[in-house]
Amino acid sequence: MLVSPVIQSKVQRQGVLLPKGTWYYFWTGQPVSGDVFINVMPDQIPFFVREGAVLPVYPIRQSTTERPVDELTLYVYYKNGTETSHLYEDAGEGYGYTEGDFSLKVFETQGKGDSFTLQQRKEGAYQPEYRRVKVYLVGFPAFVGHCSVDGREMPIKEIRLRDRSLYTVTIQDGFSTIIWTAQGG
Repeated sequence: MLVSPVIQSKVQRQGVLLPKGTWYYFWTGQPVSGDVFINVMPDQIPFFVREGAVLPVYPIRQSTTERPVDELTLYVYYKNGTETSHLYEDAGEGYGYTEGDFSLKVFETQGKGDSFTLQQRKEGAYQPEYRRVKVYLVGFPAFVGHCSVDGREMPIKEIRLRDRSLYTVTIQDGFSTIIWTAQGG
Protein backbone atom coordinates (compact mmCIF):
# COMPACT_ATOMS: atom_id res chain seq x y z
CA MET A 1 0.00 0.00 0.00
CA LEU A 2 1.00 3.57 -0.53
CA VAL A 3 -0.66 6.35 1.47
CA SER A 4 -0.48 9.94 0.24
CA PRO A 5 -1.17 12.02 3.35
CA VAL A 6 -2.97 15.33 2.98
CA ILE A 7 -0.94 17.77 5.09
CA GLN A 8 -2.63 21.06 4.20
CA SER A 9 -6.20 22.10 4.87
CA LYS A 10 -8.68 22.77 2.06
CA VAL A 11 -6.64 20.83 -0.52
CA GLN A 12 -8.92 19.62 -3.33
CA ARG A 13 -6.37 18.01 -5.68
CA GLN A 14 -3.10 16.39 -4.81
CA GLY A 15 -0.23 15.19 -6.98
CA VAL A 16 1.22 11.76 -6.22
CA LEU A 17 4.37 10.20 -7.70
CA LEU A 18 3.88 6.44 -7.62
CA PRO A 19 6.70 3.86 -7.65
CA LYS A 20 7.23 1.77 -10.79
CA GLY A 21 4.37 -0.52 -11.77
CA THR A 22 0.59 -0.30 -11.77
CA TRP A 23 -1.29 0.84 -8.68
CA TYR A 24 -5.02 0.95 -7.96
CA TYR A 25 -6.63 3.92 -6.26
CA PHE A 26 -8.48 2.19 -3.41
CA TRP A 27 -11.65 4.33 -3.47
CA THR A 28 -12.39 3.97 -7.19
CA GLY A 29 -10.45 0.91 -8.38
CA GLN A 30 -8.83 3.10 -11.06
CA PRO A 31 -5.49 1.67 -12.25
CA VAL A 32 -2.75 4.33 -12.35
CA SER A 33 1.00 4.64 -12.72
CA GLY A 34 3.71 7.31 -12.57
CA ASP A 35 2.68 10.90 -11.81
CA VAL A 36 -1.05 11.19 -11.03
CA PHE A 37 -3.40 13.82 -9.64
CA ILE A 38 -6.26 12.77 -7.38
CA ASN A 39 -9.31 14.60 -6.09
CA VAL A 40 -9.06 14.75 -2.30
CA MET A 41 -12.28 13.95 -0.44
CA PRO A 42 -12.60 15.14 3.16
CA ASP A 43 -13.58 11.70 4.50
CA GLN A 44 -11.17 9.54 2.47
CA ILE A 45 -7.44 9.13 3.02
CA PRO A 46 -5.80 8.88 -0.42
CA PHE A 47 -4.19 5.48 -0.75
CA PHE A 48 -3.14 3.09 -3.46
CA VAL A 49 -2.70 -0.69 -3.62
CA ARG A 50 -0.06 -2.35 -5.83
CA GLU A 51 -1.27 -4.66 -8.60
CA GLY A 52 -1.43 -8.33 -7.62
CA ALA A 53 -1.82 -7.57 -3.90
CA VAL A 54 -4.39 -9.13 -1.58
CA LEU A 55 -5.64 -6.58 0.96
CA PRO A 56 -7.49 -8.03 4.01
CA VAL A 57 -10.04 -5.75 5.69
CA TYR A 58 -11.89 -6.31 8.95
CA PRO A 59 -14.76 -4.34 10.48
CA ILE A 60 -13.56 -1.76 13.03
CA ARG A 61 -12.92 -3.10 16.54
CA GLN A 62 -11.81 -0.85 19.37
CA SER A 63 -10.11 -3.64 21.36
CA THR A 64 -9.50 -7.40 21.40
CA THR A 65 -12.31 -7.75 23.98
CA GLU A 66 -14.95 -6.83 21.38
CA ARG A 67 -16.92 -9.56 19.66
CA PRO A 68 -14.84 -11.17 16.87
CA VAL A 69 -15.65 -10.52 13.23
CA ASP A 70 -18.04 -12.81 11.35
CA GLU A 71 -16.54 -12.20 7.93
CA LEU A 72 -13.16 -11.31 6.47
CA THR A 73 -13.07 -9.14 3.34
CA LEU A 74 -10.28 -9.60 0.80
CA TYR A 75 -9.65 -7.06 -1.95
CA VAL A 76 -7.72 -8.85 -4.69
CA TYR A 77 -6.05 -6.66 -7.32
CA TYR A 78 -5.49 -7.94 -10.85
CA LYS A 79 -1.98 -8.25 -12.24
CA ASN A 80 -0.85 -9.84 -15.46
CA GLY A 81 1.83 -11.90 -13.75
CA THR A 82 2.35 -13.27 -10.23
CA GLU A 83 2.47 -11.72 -6.77
CA THR A 84 2.48 -12.94 -3.14
CA SER A 85 0.76 -11.40 -0.10
CA HIS A 86 0.56 -12.52 3.55
CA LEU A 87 -1.98 -12.31 6.37
CA TYR A 88 -0.84 -13.01 9.93
CA GLU A 89 -3.48 -13.57 12.66
CA ASP A 90 -3.40 -14.67 16.29
CA ALA A 91 -5.50 -14.30 19.45
CA GLY A 92 -4.34 -10.71 19.92
CA GLU A 93 -3.08 -11.25 23.45
CA GLY A 94 -1.07 -13.84 25.33
CA TYR A 95 1.84 -15.94 24.13
CA GLY A 96 0.11 -18.79 22.30
CA TYR A 97 1.78 -17.74 19.08
CA THR A 98 5.10 -19.00 20.48
CA GLU A 99 3.63 -22.53 20.50
CA GLY A 100 2.15 -22.42 16.99
CA ASP A 101 -1.21 -20.84 17.89
CA PHE A 102 -1.11 -18.39 14.98
CA SER A 103 -2.31 -18.34 11.39
CA LEU A 104 -0.15 -17.24 8.49
CA LYS A 105 -2.07 -17.21 5.23
CA VAL A 106 0.00 -16.94 2.07
CA PHE A 107 -1.91 -15.62 -0.95
CA GLU A 108 -0.50 -16.08 -4.43
CA THR A 109 -2.12 -14.34 -7.39
CA GLN A 110 -1.49 -15.09 -11.04
CA GLY A 111 -3.02 -13.34 -14.02
CA LYS A 112 -2.82 -14.62 -17.59
CA GLY A 113 -4.87 -12.57 -20.04
CA ASP A 114 -8.43 -13.90 -19.67
CA SER A 115 -7.97 -15.72 -16.32
CA PHE A 116 -6.89 -14.81 -12.81
CA THR A 117 -6.10 -17.18 -9.95
CA LEU A 118 -5.91 -16.66 -6.19
CA GLN A 119 -4.34 -19.49 -4.20
CA GLN A 120 -4.28 -19.65 -0.41
CA ARG A 121 -2.21 -21.83 1.87
CA LYS A 122 -2.12 -21.67 5.64
CA GLU A 123 0.50 -22.28 8.31
CA GLY A 124 -0.12 -22.50 12.05
CA ALA A 125 -2.91 -23.89 14.24
CA TYR A 126 -4.89 -20.72 15.08
CA GLN A 127 -8.51 -20.67 13.86
CA PRO A 128 -9.93 -17.16 13.39
CA GLU A 129 -13.51 -16.58 14.51
CA TYR A 130 -14.83 -15.77 11.04
CA ARG A 131 -16.01 -18.56 8.77
CA ARG A 132 -16.93 -16.55 5.68
CA VAL A 133 -14.72 -14.59 3.32
CA LYS A 134 -16.02 -11.96 0.93
CA VAL A 135 -13.64 -11.57 -2.01
CA TYR A 136 -13.61 -8.54 -4.30
CA LEU A 137 -11.72 -8.82 -7.59
CA VAL A 138 -10.54 -5.37 -8.71
CA GLY A 139 -9.14 -4.48 -12.13
CA PHE A 140 -9.91 -7.58 -14.19
CA PRO A 141 -9.41 -6.42 -17.82
CA ALA A 142 -12.54 -8.15 -19.22
CA PHE A 143 -16.03 -9.08 -18.06
CA VAL A 144 -15.85 -12.07 -15.70
CA GLY A 145 -17.98 -14.94 -16.96
CA HIS A 146 -17.10 -17.68 -14.47
CA CYS A 147 -15.71 -18.11 -10.99
CA SER A 148 -14.75 -21.44 -9.46
CA VAL A 149 -13.67 -22.13 -5.90
CA ASP A 150 -11.75 -25.36 -5.39
CA GLY A 151 -13.22 -26.69 -8.65
CA ARG A 152 -16.86 -25.74 -7.91
CA GLU A 153 -18.64 -23.06 -9.96
CA MET A 154 -19.72 -20.14 -7.75
CA PRO A 155 -22.20 -17.32 -8.39
CA ILE A 156 -20.54 -13.91 -8.70
CA LYS A 157 -21.96 -10.44 -8.36
CA GLU A 158 -20.84 -7.58 -10.58
CA ILE A 159 -20.67 -4.06 -9.16
CA ARG A 160 -20.24 -1.23 -11.68
CA LEU A 161 -17.85 1.58 -10.72
CA ARG A 162 -17.93 4.28 -13.40
CA ASP A 163 -16.25 2.59 -16.38
CA ARG A 164 -15.02 -0.47 -14.47
CA SER A 165 -16.51 -3.56 -12.87
CA LEU A 166 -15.77 -5.04 -9.47
CA TYR A 167 -16.64 -8.70 -8.91
CA THR A 168 -17.52 -10.23 -5.57
CA VAL A 169 -18.07 -13.73 -4.28
CA THR A 170 -18.74 -14.86 -0.69
CA ILE A 171 -17.25 -18.23 0.27
CA GLN A 172 -16.22 -20.29 3.27
CA ASP A 173 -12.81 -19.67 4.85
CA GLY A 174 -10.25 -22.37 4.15
CA PHE A 175 -10.48 -22.28 0.35
CA SER A 176 -7.43 -23.28 -1.66
CA THR A 177 -7.97 -21.86 -5.15
CA ILE A 178 -10.27 -19.30 -6.76
CA ILE A 179 -10.19 -18.94 -10.55
CA TRP A 180 -11.94 -16.15 -12.44
CA THR A 181 -12.23 -16.45 -16.22
CA ALA A 182 -13.42 -13.95 -18.81
CA GLN A 183 -16.81 -14.22 -20.41
CA GLY A 184 -16.40 -16.52 -23.40
CA GLY A 185 -12.98 -17.64 -22.07
